[in-house]
Amino acid sequence: MKNHSRLILVLGFTGLALVLKGNPTDTFRLANEAHEKGAVDDAIRLYENLVEHGYGSSDLYYNLGTSYSTKEQWSKARLYLERARLRDPSSTPIEHNLRFVQDKVGDHYAFPRYPLSHTVEKMSAIVGSNGIPMLFFLCFLGLCSCLIYLKQVPSTVWGRRSLLISGVALLCTVPLLLGQIALERQQASMVVLMTDGHLSAIPEEGSDAVEQLAAGVKLSVTEDYGNWLKVDMANGSQGWIHRDMINPIVEKRG
Repeated sequence: MKNHSRLILVLGFTGLALVLKGNPTDTFRLANEAHEKGAVDDAIRLYENLVEHGYGSSDLYYNLGTSYSTKEQWSKARLYLERARLRDPSSTPIEHNLRFVQDKVGDHYAFPRYPLSHTVEKMSAIVGSNGIPMLFFLCFLGLCSCLIYLKQVPSTVWGRRSLLISGVALLCTVPLLLGQIALERQQASMVVLMTDGHLSAIPEEGSDAVEQLAAGVKLSVTEDYGNWLKVDMANGSQGWIHRDMINPIVEKRG
């Protein structure tokens, strides 16, 4: 009787998924309901369907990563929780689940970060990825406007104050802009190992293993050589790995 009920539940979620295929909000809600009722595999299929159709959000990635964690599929859990953290770096639940997965795969180290990384992440999460460059541009525009104004009219207290404020604002946004550029480059280089493997000494099949790796370990790509990638680990180890074994954390557009 229990198996019969389970079958009905699965068929019900599958059928509803077909009906709601064109409605991402309803599909997301249905996936959440499936997970709550214990139909984790069905929830994963629905979440993955949304991802495949180009939808992405911190909630979607968090729920999908958590679902994979429930199934002890640590590599996919790590991948989607890392993507969720990129969208919402200040989320405590995301960070908590990510730490749990890191413990499971034995990846306890963290990559070095730019001093303003946390500030840049929080600002980007609030104003969007283009927010800091836009702020820099507005400050630069304000400074140029003040300089033009002072060229056209006699120097005034208002003009000098505006020039000072614009200059200070521009100087303050410079480290933020540089921080965002550095952070985006670092994030773009991060990948997750999707299957158990090892770092190779040279980019060739059968080469000596530098270090054994568990699926779900986070790596940083430093060099591209055909089908091989040179990567760094957070613990300082370096080596080569085949690109088919990894998945980038930052989604490729287009």
